[in-house]
Amino acid sequence: MELGDIAVGVIGLLLIFIGYLFLDIVLEFFVLAPGYLICRLLYSKRVDPDNGRVVFVSIVFWGAVIAAGLYIFPYFQKQCAIDSCLDSGGRYDYQHEVCIQ
Repeated sequence: MELGDIAVGVIGLLLIFIGYLFLDIVLEFFVLAPGYLICRLLYSKRVDPDNGRVVFVSIVFWGAVIAAGLYIFPYFQKQCAIDSCLDSGGRYDYQHEVCIQ
């Protein structure tokens, strides 16, 4: 076996290990942490982090965050268009929602 083949194998295993480590950290931090904190706030100080309730609350939390983002995005998009119009020296017609240069 050549040295290059061994190096490719070792690098591949190292990348797999780093990928699993990153995935575990992301799942723990982004998926379980919000549910754990919310359950701890609402229910009691003794919450099992691996409980199904924690996962369910995390899923509901992220669903609410995504729904709020989708609901609020058009408002911010409109405000950015108004700001861009005014910054360019134009006048914004709020009734027809167009920029008049």
